[in-house]
Amino acid sequence: MKLPTGLRSLSVTAVLSALVLAACGDSGSSSTSGPVSADDFPARYLDAYCGKLASCCEGESVPYDEAYCRQSAAFNPGKYAGLVNSPSLRFDPDAAGRCIDAIKARCSLRDDLDIPGCEGVFVGQVAIGGACLESIECAPVAGQTVYCGGQKFEDGPGTCMVLTSLAAGAACGGQVEGICSDGLACDGQTCVALPGAGQSCEKTFACDDASNCEFSSRTCVAKPAPGEVCAGDFSCPEGYFCNSFVTPSTCDTLLPRGAACQVGFHCLSGRCERGLCRETDLSSCSGPGDGENGSPDDDTDPISGG
Repeated sequence: MKLPTGLRSLSVTAVLSALVLAACGDSGSSSTSGPVSADDFPARYLDAYCGKLASCCEGESVPYDEAYCRQSAAFNPGKYAGLVNSPSLRFDPDAAGRCIDAIKARCSLRDDLDIPGCEGVFVGQVAIGGACLESIECAPVAGQTVYCGGQKFEDGPGTCMVLTSLAAGAACGGQVEGICSDGLACDGQTCVALPGAGQSCEKTFACDDASNCEFSSRTCVAKPAPGEVCAGDFSCPEGYFCNSFVTPSTCDTLLPRGAACQVGFHCLSGRCERGLCRETDLSSCSGPGDGENGSPDDDTDPISGG
């Protein structure tokens, strides 16, 4: 589901771009690392991240540069202090411990913005109805999605709100706060059922799960079955890709780690580097120049502010 246009971004979390430190509440699971204080978290994070990255790079048979990792992945001290000292946020030591455990558990690190276990390191403190600048500042509500909305396309404070799920026939778009429920789309005025194959998608710009919106005709077209001819990089069913390197293009199964590849969306991991499907961003191992085939090839990292 898409959030309403009044949603204030979570850009404050870009300071810690390898993690999702959003105000999603306590996941309730225990941490083998135990609680980690706000003072200790930057160093503990760096130790966990670079320690895991070293083993991941070794597994990919590429050189690893410890100094580069620590320089590129270090938190920006000023921005981190701003988060810790913000009256609108609370640092959760238990969530920080779970986050450290999550980092140690997987190789897909640097550009993965959704590491399970890293939710809730910073928890919003602004109650529903309170003034906010970012959605991360809004206090979590059990079983609900909260966000900072209210003022659309303008600077200045918004208001913390609970995301409203709109039913079929409800008004949507424009100044309406809320989003159409799953299986529905906004046609510009009301929430309607997502159109299926053969129906117009001119107003919804989306189709049901079994169809694609063909934008030249603004008509929903049934997705091809596995092995059938396809048109468009992302026109195939989930778990498949449109292989345009064969003639005619066909829907092929996503490739596993270690398989030969040409572009990232052919791989289960979404990453193709040096001609193979990888889990690890090779440019994280020893700096720019290691990545290729559609992977990042620079060392700009919002964590360090570089």
